[in-house]
Amino acid sequence: MAARWYAARTHSAQKAEKELTNQGFRVWLPIIEHERVTRGRTVKTQHLLFGPYVLVAFDAHRDRWQSINSTRGVDHLLPVKSCCPVPLPTGYIEELRQ
Repeated sequence: MAARWYAARTHSAQKAEKELTNQGFRVWLPIIEHERVTRGRTVKTQHLLFGPYVLVAFDAHRDRWQSINSTRGVDHLLPVKSCCPVPLPTGYIEELRQ
């Protein structure tokens, strides 16, 4: 079975992204940039697209995904209080990335 994308709620998205990447997981932390003109100056800001959530790809049958819930920066995989995480719809993240 191929890797699927899952959502994880975090209390520090950047820390969670770094820690999960260090563990070998494929992680996507979508950031959107805003540009606005304030007093004649262009100001660029970045915001997390999904707020406190990061997206993690893994094969639930092959990978040791349980370690994600105890990773620094991560609160839990979704859904909460479930024995197994539920993957996002197939193709959803691929569409967003385009």
